[in-house]
Amino acid sequence: MTNIITIGTPYIAHIDEKVRLCSKVKKPSGEIELYYEFPAEYEKYLCTERSDSFVLGILEYAMYMGFDIKCEAPMSEALHYQLCNYGMNIISGNFDRIKRITIDSPYTNEEIKSENAVGTGFSAGVDSFYTVLKHLQPNESAFKLTHLLIANIGAFTYASTEKTEKLFYQQVENLMPAEKELGLPLIAINTNYNDFYLDANVTIEYQDYIMAGTPLKIASCVFALQKLFSVYYIASGVQLNLFAFLKNDPNFALLYYTKLLSVPNLIFYGSGTEVNRIQKVEYISKNRIVQKYLSVDAGKNCSHCNKCLRTMFELYSLNKLKEFDSIFDVDDFNKHLSSRIGEYMAIKSERFDGFLQETLQMCKENKVRIPITAYVKSYLFYKPFNFIKCKLRKSRVVRKLYYKFDLDVKFHGEESKVWRDSYLANESMTEKK
Repeated sequence: MTNIITIGTPYIAHIDEKVRLCSKVKKPSGEIELYYEFPAEYEKYLCTERSDSFVLGILEYAMYMGFDIKCEAPMSEALHYQLCNYGMNIISGNFDRIKRITIDSPYTNEEIKSENAVGTGFSAGVDSFYTVLKHLQPNESAFKLTHLLIANIGAFTYASTEKTEKLFYQQVENLMPAEKELGLPLIAINTNYNDFYLDANVTIEYQDYIMAGTPLKIASCVFALQKLFSVYYIASGVQLNLFAFLKNDPNFALLYYTKLLSVPNLIFYGSGTEVNRIQKVEYISKNRIVQKYLSVDAGKNCSHCNKCLRTMFELYSLNKLKEFDSIFDVDDFNKHLSSRIGEYMAIKSERFDGFLQETLQMCKENKVRIPITAYVKSYLFYKPFNFIKCKLRKSRVVRKLYYKFDLDVKFHGEESKVWRDSYLANESMTEKK
């Protein structure tokens, strides 16, 4: 058995009222027809002339497994050069489980003409809304946003396509009211890449890097629409000064990926790398659409998970929280102010990312009150509690109880339900071995 993945020539298939860009992909464990599924009106923009999208879609799997890639159809010459001479060397050099592989593909510099559309992903979160609002009316017309995009390519759960597409189309429906008020079309792209990745049995420490909706997978969806887009903004969650190659979050190296992925006819930008988190929240907080549709927790905003607490505390520091009372439980936050702030301040990742320091500084600048008891509760209760919780999480028995009593939802919000099946499935596979 040779460790080679062969990507067949892309072709178009029609499924009911939708259209797919497909390729028959052979890997050592078998053959699968990979696809990107679009609303039928986008058929004329699908790029069958290049293997680019499929190479980017499977690249993290191939590098993790150590499988070389062979393409029947050509790649864009610039993308082939950048991946083979820089991308894979740098990525594999920064991660112990990621292997250097080869890409055997014809390539061409023949121009792919596009409609010069400008796109970005849309989730209605802080980073997403910042990117959208920033590019609705830029000074330079060539960079004005024309389309929003949402893709089912690792962003929802590590489960099978059958499960992920239900979650995906529910999220699409949730975003429709905001999309209509923004006045931009939302392109929904469903894929079956999860089915391709599931047999990799990726270790937990690398799941977010290999399985999640990473810059490479996002770009693969955009390359599928090369005849539409010439500019695409990938929203960054962190400022450039936090640049790092982290196995639990490839987005910290986003600016590297945007340079790696850009080709003459399609340029990627890391929107939001120029500002910090609190500056983004401040920028979007005055917008009426944001006040109605900001979504930081899978479309529901439970108001008690880590993401909700972070956003509510940020808005509190800006004296803007009351404007968001239709989507957050502002009364509860104010009633339990010291507990809510103390709980947030105890989250280790928020200190690492710098989000906590930014918000505390904003409170100081705006003379916003932080109760002394918030610090007391944070250090004497919430930090020890988080430490113990982290230790107990390593026990499979405890994890199953954690899920059974919905403690993951209490601490991490409704979004955690999306991932629950993935973790349990991963443990089941491990137990069978």
